[in-house]
Amino acid sequence: PSPAHLWILKNNPEFASKISAGIVPPPVFDHVAGRVLTAIWKASRTYPRAFIRLSRTEITPRGACYIIHLAQQRCPVHKETVKKAMMTIITEGLEDCTWNEMVRVVSGVSYTAGIFEKMSKTVFEMGCGEMLERASGRTAEVTKDLLRGGHFIIQTYGYVYWSRVLPELMKKAVESILLKSGDPVNLTTDEIIWYINCSVAVGRVEVLKEQLHGLATAIYNMKPTASQVVSLVVNLGASNIKTADRALVDVVERVITPTHGLSKGEVVDLVWGCAKLFTNDSRRRMDGMLCRLIADYDGLLPSLYPKQLLKLLWGVSHMEQGSYY
Repeated sequence: PSPAHLWILKNNPEFASKISAGIVPPPVFDHVAGRVLTAIWKASRTYPRAFIRLSRTEITPRGACYIIHLAQQRCPVHKETVKKAMMTIITEGLEDCTWNEMVRVVSGVSYTAGIFEKMSKTVFEMGCGEMLERASGRTAEVTKDLLRGGHFIIQTYGYVYWSRVLPELMKKAVESILLKSGDPVNLTTDEIIWYINCSVAVGRVEVLKEQLHGLATAIYNMKPTASQVVSLVVNLGASNIKTADRALVDVVERVITPTHGLSKGEVVDLVWGCAKLFTNDSRRRMDGMLCRLIADYDGLLPSLYPKQLLKLLWGVSHMEQGSYY
């Protein structure tokens, strides 16, 4: 469990102990109940029986955000409880919710779309509309998890609508988030990855090209994890930018090691992303390292899905000595 989850449990001892004991839920399920339940689930992967069905409990809009998020986290929340939470948001709105709670609900409907498709679309559009209001500065200042919100708008839209082309409302919300996020060089590694993801989705590729060296240098100095580098390369590869930026090459080469810790899917994504992103000249040394990475990964090829295998073959075919490997 993270320090934040432990802090929530420690600072709500009476509520936490009641929930852990599985006592009947409170008459109102609000954001405090949601935060404590989320902390318990993250800390111990247990979920009290009394909270599976909240048939007699009033759910506030803020509490509803946590219920939808918990359902996405594979919590055993009953479908009727999720439906009740979504109806609460549709009838009462998201005006009282914090930015972080709206991020939870926007990401959460990626799961509920498979159960309540129409309601999920309504809740998702309400979340995007409220995010646009906040990010465009007409209401309270937003700083926390700003780019995370934009990232989830893009990611969830694909799950809910089976399309990657954002409509105007979602584009405006993501653009407002980008404009309000300030100089991307001052962001954390994850925030820079989300910034790139948002920029590609709304077509700000020319701006991204100008910022690329500064972003790559900032990421290099922060010593990103191998998984973060894969996300970075995949997001940039999707933009159709071709670069030979030395700082970016160094970022990638530093994680292609025998102790990389990447999953099979991440290895495929890295090979594909490098072929899409880097020019042939800048990739010479990297290609050999990537091919050794594939060759040394036990059981990689037989375990891939057909789509992953095609993606890997596409990446290898663009390497200088790919046919040999």
